[in-house]
Amino acid sequence: MRWKNDPDKKPLLIYGARQIGKTHSIMDFAAKNYSSVAYFYFENNPDLYELFERGISSIKSLIPKLEAYANQANVPES
Repeated sequence: MRWKNDPDKKPLLIYGARQIGKTHSIMDFAAKNYSSVAYFYFENNPDLYELFERGISSIKSLIPKLEAYANQANVPES
């Protein structure tokens, strides 16, 4: 909750072994604390990977691309 409420938070990176519940934990946290969730899985997704390969000039330019990819309006910035 401290990370969620920090106005200057950085992206949250979760590391760990395979199949230990990282995704489940994050999705559970998101469902309980946010009104909507956009989930992006990069592993076998060249289109999504390509968005980041080209470089990100700003969050403001990235958000509309992610919204279009997820077919979901109003992806939150924090």
